[in-house]
Amino acid sequence: MSRKNSGKIEVPHHIAMVMDGNGRWAKERGL
Repeated sequence: MSRKNSGKIEVPHHIAMVMDGNGRWAKERGL
């Protein structure tokens, strides 16, 4: 993962995904 490139965007997105628990969103993102 490129934290230097888009760390501010990646961190909140990951947290939101984990807290929400959206498997569909994760698949769309390719995580």
